[in-house]
Amino acid sequence: MAEQITARSPILWTKHKAELEPALLGTGSSRSRLVSDEMFFGNFRGAAEVLPHLRAIVEMARSRFDAVRILCLIRRQSTRLMSGYVQRSDAKLKAGQADFEAFARSMCDPHDERYRRGMAWEYGDLAAGLLDIVGPAGLFMRPYEELRHDPRPFLEGLMSFLGQEPCSADVLIETLLHEGRQANVRRLEQDLWQARRFNRLSEGISRLDLLREPLAYLRRKYTAPSQIRLRPEISEMILRSYEETNRRAARLLNIDLARYGYVPTGEPEAP
Repeated sequence: MAEQITARSPILWTKHKAELEPALLGTGSSRSRLVSDEMFFGNFRGAAEVLPHLRAIVEMARSRFDAVRILCLIRRQSTRLMSGYVQRSDAKLKAGQADFEAFARSMCDPHDERYRRGMAWEYGDLAAGLLDIVGPAGLFMRPYEELRHDPRPFLEGLMSFLGQEPCSADVLIETLLHEGRQANVRRLEQDLWQARRFNRLSEGISRLDLLREPLAYLRRKYTAPSQIRLRPEISEMILRSYEETNRRAARLLNIDLARYGYVPTGEPEAP
């Protein structure tokens, strides 16, 4: 539903708020409600497209609940770009190292996709917009890498943000980081990723595509999926493209994003 909402003009809230409220917030008298959907930011939607919808949802929730808070996880743009690519690699005829690097260059090129789809990862704009909507006390915006590599302070901060009594961090760490965490993971090691097996029925592959690229089709159909490496120079290029917005997000949120590899250093990324 979030994907359907954010794909439309914010005028949706003027015309259809009465229909959207029970769908998002329920109709009962519950004291709390969780609205969670990764597709708020799906399909390369950036802050400019999503923030008006989030503002409308927050304003609607404030009329029913005592407090409204936003929890937002961001991910380093270099690994996010790679992860997104391999997750959709079953629908790419030429999925592999060369195709990924061409995709990465297009996403960083101001004359290509950088200021269109690439705007989805402008974390500085996102942080500023969310702070404007809920204020510092209502926002817990942290890097995914902190959860993965420094889970204890992350979870303690989260529990405090939610106004919950401290609980056993060890139990939460075990649940979040170990149980089933490999179910949908394409990463093989620090900088090596596994593409998906080709599926010609996947969205985005037409019969015309197959006719235009018969060799690519046969290669993908009858060979094992490629392994793709996030080479240091490609990672550096991506991080340099987003350096300014990451530094702005770090200032606004008072987070050391450099610790988690969000700024280029000239060295391979930290794990």
